[in-house]
Amino acid sequence: MKKVFFVCMLLCSVNLTQGQYKEEPAIILEVSHLKWDQKVINLGKLKLNNPGTATFRFTNNGTSPLIVSDVKASCSCTVAEFTKEPVAPGKSGVVKAQYNASKLGSFTKTVTVYYNEEGGMETLTIEGEVVE
Repeated sequence: MKKVFFVCMLLCSVNLTQGQYKEEPAIILEVSHLKWDQKVINLGKLKLNNPGTATFRFTNNGTSPLIVSDVKASCSCTVAEFTKEPVAPGKSGVVKAQYNASKLGSFTKTVTVYYNEEGGMETLTIEGEVVE
């Protein structure tokens, strides 16, 4: 009787464990892929108190809409604007950064762009020199 009970328990445990190892179907996530024309723009020499604007262009090389959720400048001397509507696959958008040029000398400022891709953050740079 013990042998019959043992065999039954063994068969039941084999059936239970086989159900645990079934492969689940793979989930494919559609991902946006942001491609920048350039990440650093040199504005050259700017006259004092005459703002300079850098326009960064990007393309969505992915298969789903790309959404830029926010853009933050590294200081109050730089103002950023960006494409706010979703960018369809194959389409382009822009991020504009305007530096106010109120201090003489060389400058390097950054703008951080946040978007809907895993790790979706890019840092763009504007640089130049303010002269009289």
